[in-house]
Amino acid sequence: MNHPTFLYARIFSIPAVNRTLLVALGLLLCLGMVRTQAQTFSTVEEIPNPKAMGQGYLSDPTGLLSQTEFDSITHVLERLERRTGVETAVVIIPDFNENEDDFSFATELFRHWGIGKAKANNGLLLLVATQRRQYRFITGYGLEGILPDATLKTIGEELLVPAFRQQAYGAGILATVRTLSDYLQRPDHERELSSLLRQYKPQQSTDWSGFITFFVLVGLSLLAFWQLSGFTKGASVKIIPNRYSEMLGLLALGLVIVVGLVLVILFFSGSFSQLFQHFSELLPYFTYVTIGFVLFFRQLHTLAHLRSQYRDDQTFFSAVQKLFRATWWQVILSPPTLLYPVLEKIRSQRSSSRFTPLLDSLGQPMQRLNRDEATDRDQYLSTGQRMEEQLNSLTYDVWVSTQGETRVIPHPADTFEQHPVCPACGFRTLSEPVTLTVTRATQHQAGTGKQVRICRHCKHEVFIKSVVKAPLAEQRSGSSTLSGRSGSSSSSSSSGSWGGGTTGGGGAGGSW
Repeated sequence: MNHPTFLYARIFSIPAVNRTLLVALGLLLCLGMVRTQAQTFSTVEEIPNPKAMGQGYLSDPTGLLSQTEFDSITHVLERLERRTGVETAVVIIPDFNENEDDFSFATELFRHWGIGKAKANNGLLLLVATQRRQYRFITGYGLEGILPDATLKTIGEELLVPAFRQQAYGAGILATVRTLSDYLQRPDHERELSSLLRQYKPQQSTDWSGFITFFVLVGLSLLAFWQLSGFTKGASVKIIPNRYSEMLGLLALGLVIVVGLVLVILFFSGSFSQLFQHFSELLPYFTYVTIGFVLFFRQLHTLAHLRSQYRDDQTFFSAVQKLFRATWWQVILSPPTLLYPVLEKIRSQRSSSRFTPLLDSLGQPMQRLNRDEATDRDQYLSTGQRMEEQLNSLTYDVWVSTQGETRVIPHPADTFEQHPVCPACGFRTLSEPVTLTVTRATQHQAGTGKQVRICRHCKHEVFIKSVVKAPLAEQRSGSSTLSGRSGSSSSSSSSGSWGGGTTGGGGAGGSW
């Protein structure tokens, strides 16, 4: 039945009029198919604008997609704009001007339509040329950081190319726009997109919440600083070395290093401009972190001052408890300050045995002398013991009885490990290692020195090791060499810099 002669006979058995109509209909269908497959858009003005036609986001002039695919893609893009503000256009055409590449034609189309919100530049275009077998993403300036070229390239290769090779254009585009919608609605990306839209929304009232929070935080911090100043007001006590003063110095140095590293990273990564763009949004967070750090150091300074003001540990612990009871609310502004009362509570519990009354030779309880209240608080200590307390290597509890009996009990203080025992006088008053000159260095001869510890009580020297000092000529030569290098480095670093210009046409493309 399928023999060509049989088919030929069947065709010519049809009446002439009907046969003519059938041939004409076939020619029209063939011409329509040829036109559909070969339609070329020479300029971007020839491509129908879906916004102008009331079709939303999708331009499919040849009707390549089914109605279900068209509606599904439009629904995804509509929801994406409603939630993030991103305007997305999808264009499906057979071919375009043969004298232009996909990048140039897509970029021209993007700018001709003006995809994206004004000034926010948050537009996205996907151009598909089926006959040329090419696709191209184009992003606005505002999306270049959120949708890098590499990300779009990956999405295209994994979703578009496999589907397009099977001529499943609608399925490939639908999977792509769904992936892009989910990607752009991730929380970290939504915040950045929202800040772009808030910055350029017309006729929008100013959001004062950030500034109100800023002034509230500043007011609370001033109240906190005023309250802390009341614990050190009118006192002229010199802060002696203690654990709090050492922590204060180390934390200040660490903060300077961290801030310096952050500034260097921001400078070389080019993120300063982004910080300025989001300044009003970040102001409350920046203020809170800054106040937290400053208040942390201010409380640490107050503790160091109290430690120097009260020589008696029991009195000091009472003063610290009073401080924490009055300033407990400051933990809201600076949560790390909660560490102080916890540590002091542990320390006071460990020291509680020190304050248990001793018994004298008659078995009667002795009374611990509060040396911060005593008229002559140092009368029970020798000069060496007073020097130990001055260096904060040891602290002494003095117990007295009604019978006139006295006991002096030593306890390790904050700098106990830094001051070894002097072999001459027996007090823990040796200084940290210092270098003394024995013979001075000249221009042609090295000098000698010695590293020693000096007793702050009896001035006894404990030898550690010998030291050789380089001749003065070598020292000057090294100094000049270093300064020369420093000058050269400074000159080189200032000879050029990046200008930080703008760019357009970000995106990615490919073929299948």
